[in-house]
Amino acid sequence: HLASDVDLSAVGGELPPHATGADIQALVNTAQIHALHDDSTHVTATHLHAAAQETQPSLSTRDLEHYVRLYVPFLSQHDIDNLGGKSGGPPAMATGPQGDRNEEQERQRVALA
Repeated sequence: HLASDVDLSAVGGELPPHATGADIQALVNTAQIHALHDDSTHVTATHLHAAAQETQPSLSTRDLEHYVRLYVPFLSQHDIDNLGGKSGGPPAMATGPQGDRNEEQERQRVALA
């Protein structure tokens, strides 16, 4: 059970920008262990904060950059137009000048290399 005073957006702010779903699951599991050690029936903000300090991201920045380079060739023009927005594109990619799809992808590849 999650304590009613927990602000999940604040907890999310403690995570690295490239945190994965698995990293979030690890954070929650670690927070639950902290709650058990405190004989608490609820996971509190203190438990989550402590877990965030202990949880390491499973994806390094270098790995993230590698995966982004792999991802670029599969982008549609819509994806390219919305990079960095709320479309679900990789967070490390920046929007380049608009143009032909192949030219834009090549610019992205060069920028990430």
